[in-house]
Amino acid sequence: MAMARTAVVDARSTALSVGLFAGPRAMRRLRQASRSFGPAIGDVLGYLSPGHVYVCGGFEGALALSSVERLDPVSGMWEDSSPEL
Repeated sequence: MAMARTAVVDARSTALSVGLFAGPRAMRRLRQASRSFGPAIGDVLGYLSPGHVYVCGGFEGALALSSVERLDPVSGMWEDSSPEL
């Protein structure tokens, strides 16, 4: 009796490899092309490209602020940004 060989692919490690070498755009395309990679790619995309948090304007007492600050979640640092008009 001949045994059939099957390959088992670890979806998360494959998604991480694609993300590290090809970037988030390639990962999104892989997610569209393969249902089995969808959950793993969602996990890895959050890790590789977490996005930024923006804080726009506000008040300091009675003074209205027009500042824009951005938090880089990877470094944990805030950056001053100019407001886009």
